[in-house]
Amino acid sequence: MSVKLIGLSISIVVLTIALQSSYSADNNQEARIIKGEMDEALAHLIAVSYEAWTFDNLRPTIARAVWPVGTVFRPPEGPVVHLSPGSPEYRAIVGEMAFWDSFYDSRKKRLGANVKLDDEIRHEVRRLEKELDYAKANYRRACAMACPYFNMRHLVPEGGFKPDTILNPFIPVPDAIRLSEQSPHYKEIVKALNNWGPRILGCESHLKELLENHKPRNAVPPPPRPEDLRLARMFYILERLKGLFEKCRNIQQEIGAISESWHTTKNNFMELENAAKKLRLEIAITEERTGATAVALRGRLAGLMYLIHFERQKLINMEDQNKTLLQKQPDLFREIETPLGEWIYLCDVRGRLGPKVHQKAIQFFDQCITAEPGMWHAYLARGVAQMHIDQYDSALEDLKFVEKKSREYAASQKVLAQIMSVQAYALCKTNKQKNIRDGDRLFSEAKKLDKQSWAVCLVRGWSNLERGNYSAAKADFQTTLQLCKTAPKAEAYEAMALLLASCPNERIRNGEKAIEHAAKACALTKEQDWICLNTLGAAHAEADDFDSAIKWANKALENAPAESREPIRQRIALYEEKKPYRLNNVK
Repeated sequence: MSVKLIGLSISIVVLTIALQSSYSADNNQEARIIKGEMDEALAHLIAVSYEAWTFDNLRPTIARAVWPVGTVFRPPEGPVVHLSPGSPEYRAIVGEMAFWDSFYDSRKKRLGANVKLDDEIRHEVRRLEKELDYAKANYRRACAMACPYFNMRHLVPEGGFKPDTILNPFIPVPDAIRLSEQSPHYKEIVKALNNWGPRILGCESHLKELLENHKPRNAVPPPPRPEDLRLARMFYILERLKGLFEKCRNIQQEIGAISESWHTTKNNFMELENAAKKLRLEIAITEERTGATAVALRGRLAGLMYLIHFERQKLINMEDQNKTLLQKQPDLFREIETPLGEWIYLCDVRGRLGPKVHQKAIQFFDQCITAEPGMWHAYLARGVAQMHIDQYDSALEDLKFVEKKSREYAASQKVLAQIMSVQAYALCKTNKQKNIRDGDRLFSEAKKLDKQSWAVCLVRGWSNLERGNYSAAKADFQTTLQLCKTAPKAEAYEAMALLLASCPNERIRNGEKAIEHAAKACALTKEQDWICLNTLGAAHAEADDFDSAIKWANKALENAPAESREPIRQRIALYEEKKPYRLNNVK
């Protein structure tokens, strides 16, 4: 028995190395699944080979079924007996050998095929291919089980099955061996042949029809790079995020597939261990009763032990693979999160670009969504744009979709918090009491999700500013500045400067502080952002320096898009009359 186990251990080591290389060599999910199925087929072939090796008339079968596919099989040493070709055990062994040999070959051919398929039919084609491979393997098993019996060989079509590919060609099965046509075994084999033969034809026909009728869809081209500087920057961010989202989707799909496979493998492992436990007990009883080695039972146990080791190694490989994937996720999430604050700012949540700009931008976001419907950033931007042309129902629908989509891809709390804050802003913008209550609730939930989010505080500050809640807005902007102290944000300084320069509440205004904050915002944007420049002008006007106010407002006018220049001209007219700019009190 010790010699058998040594041989078994060597085989396990060899297969373990093969498994590790197969799992790590190819990152393609479909290829990895097929390779895993091939490894499993080989493991079953080796397991049944240990059982067959104890019988002299089945050993050549092992050489034909196992060695040609490249698997190292270390046969155990021990007593050898002869197995009657008419026995049920003979039928079972050659049947299992035929099944797993056929399944391995079929899966190997699938692995070599490189057929490009659309996502629309990919799943159905792969399902049909596997169903066809199983049907062929089951049919070959039935053929192998029929061939030992002279009165059943006429049921096996010569064109589709050759007995010498699975049966021992050196020790022919005697023609005298017959199986009673009234026996349940005879009927079971006939039923299997009648069932799996038509199943093969049906699968092949369905698969052929599906592939022939399939016409690859033309990929939707991405929208052209916009001339507008804001949209051009958003285009750049989307292009950068596209590959990251694809990686993120693939990782999450692989994690889900591994999880499902792990549970199945774990159940198989437990069942095999229980079967081995029962078999050891049966061996002990048999050998105690007869006083001789239970050769056949020990061969079966060797096969079971091989499968147990195989399933254990599969579990280890899946756990390692899952761990590796989980380690990749945080880095990907961070890369996706990095441009989110800038994206929200570019969306112009406050709507200072004006309705015409947002109306024009919707067409661009529509094209982005058509080209990449899985990326929620374009939905977020379109929702904001719709909000600023008073299409609140459509805006809220897009923003809710964004929240749902981000949850599907297991977005971090930081991302969810920022998305919820924009959704809350839109609810409050509708000026409906119920929506405002829901919006304030969402703001609170977003803050709880990420207490360190400067973006959530900034958006809530904007909302409070527009609703005339100036004290609350000031508190939000102060928190925003504190949270982004280590990585200063121009939008945070600009928001506070605007409030200090233009608030209708005299107790909140502070011209000197407004200039200080606006100057920092302009410095951070290298004096290229017209909104920051415009706010710096308002800050100087509050400090009674109207010449500087006109200077900075004119510079803002030069940098602003054509659609946003009229409000700046109105401010310049105020400064020329020595009047400061004041926010309109919405409430």
